[in-house]
Amino acid sequence: MSQEIIEAIENKNLIEFNYDGESRIVAPHCYGLSTKGNEVFFFCGIARKKKGSKV
Repeated sequence: MSQEIIEAIENKNLIEFNYDGESRIVAPHCYGLSTKGNEVFFFCGIARKKKGSKV
């Protein structure tokens, strides 16, 4: 499991990552393992920027 995500949840920090060609800024709320052993990550989306768009 990602210690970075765990620390962001504990400290109420935002996380930025790329998903499907877009930069996303999220507030993580829950991170762990599903009943099938897959990592799961629940968050509230704050902002996103499509690849190639201008700020």
